[in-house]
Amino acid sequence: MNAEKSKDWVPTKDPRIKKRGEFYWARFQKRNVKVEESLGTRSFEIAKRAVEEIESNIILGVNWQKERELVETAWPEFLADKASGNKTKIAREKTLREYIGFGERWILPHLGGERLTDVTDEAWEKLVEKIRADRPDMLFFNLRKYLMGFLSWAKRKGKIREMPYLFDPDTKTRAAREEAGPGIAYTIEELAAIRKAAEPYPDFYLFVCIAQYMGMRPGEINQLKLDRIDTESGIIALRKADTKTHGARLVPIHPLVMSALKARIQKSVEIGSPYLFPNRVDKERPMDRTGFKKTWYEVIQTSGLNGRMYDFRHSFITHALTAKMNPVVVAEMTGTSLKVIQKHYLHLQPKDLITEVGMLSL
Repeated sequence: MNAEKSKDWVPTKDPRIKKRGEFYWARFQKRNVKVEESLGTRSFEIAKRAVEEIESNIILGVNWQKERELVETAWPEFLADKASGNKTKIAREKTLREYIGFGERWILPHLGGERLTDVTDEAWEKLVEKIRADRPDMLFFNLRKYLMGFLSWAKRKGKIREMPYLFDPDTKTRAAREEAGPGIAYTIEELAAIRKAAEPYPDFYLFVCIAQYMGMRPGEINQLKLDRIDTESGIIALRKADTKTHGARLVPIHPLVMSALKARIQKSVEIGSPYLFPNRVDKERPMDRTGFKKTWYEVIQTSGLNGRMYDFRHSFITHALTAKMNPVVVAEMTGTSLKVIQKHYLHLQPKDLITEVGMLSL
């Protein structure tokens, strides 16, 4: 109401409005009296603050009860939400498999009995310490990702008020990645030594051959389905849901891989699994990402080398290009771009540069 109107303003003379106003004012006063009497005070302001405090304590109590929920009791509800998300059916199934794999193998066994609010930085360090006793070289990137996904869901559902700190990705994660290194390309002799050391493990030997001769990512090999493999035409047809970059591509099967690949396919068909490398616990699920890591550590120690399974991809791209394969074909086979190949995957040696410059004739 502006100043000019306020001078001329007078209470309404309409009896109906006046009566209604008196009614509401009387009810308001009556409520105040009841509040004051119930709280033993004659001051409505004090009573109001007391009511707010009581209501606040009730709300906090409800939240506290929610936050007392155990990890293992919240986990099934979390999986049910993941199974009914907005993603495509294939994407939901893949995400669900990954969460089930990591949850049942690592998160639940080590955090079972813990409450959601107890999954803090200290709890994370204890979890890492427990797992590292069995897996000394595990880097825990994926485990942290899935645990954070679970806790983010708990926050959205009101089960916890704040996200646990866990650890700073800008410090510890970067340090772990730097320790792991940027990736290397094995020499021809080193690749042969790794294959030799892997021969006692038939499934892992096939994994190594596919990675070395065909340049597929370890995760793509672990979760490869039989219906993607056509041994007649010699092609593996990866779909969008099968790849890291969500791009379908064709991967030719190397002749040196074909016989071992057919033998492994036959084994999967006999046990009724749709995957080339079935999960050891459930044949309806693929091998999880940590499935061959224990074998890898044994093989790499036997061969006397260092590195990661992902370095096979670096090695394939480097040797394919130095062998004069078409760079566009290499990029299509590996599902990456020429720019990324040049920046991350190509590891040229001085002898390669000397050979190339020697071809120049002016």
